[in-house]
Amino acid sequence: MKYAIALLMCIPVAACTTIPTAPVEVAETTVLDERAGIAAEDAYKLVRTLMESAVDLGLVRGQLAAQLITYDTRAFSALEAMRTAYRTGNAQTYEAAAGEVMLQTGLIQSLLRSITNVA
Repeated sequence: MKYAIALLMCIPVAACTTIPTAPVEVAETTVLDERAGIAAEDAYKLVRTLMESAVDLGLVRGQLAAQLITYDTRAFSALEAMRTAYRTGNAQTYEAAAGEVMLQTGLIQSLLRSITNVA
């Protein structure tokens, strides 16, 4: 009977396949997460600077301005969510938010390319 209880107690632990087997796995994952976060931060800073320059040059008006504002708002909200997830240690939200930042900044870049004719 003791052995049956011991086996039943091990089943939930055996089902956990996401437990790292070595400290190096945790470290590598953390480094990759931080690099993704840095890339998202840098991408946002870049497109923000590009948008401001395009506005200063008078290239952004009307519907384009509205689209850029929408994408910028989404990118900044995702960036804030990513920062919050980092502070709280929520890896899933962090990864999803970093991906959203990259998506929105990519959309901003596409719009800016369309008005500057840069390939």
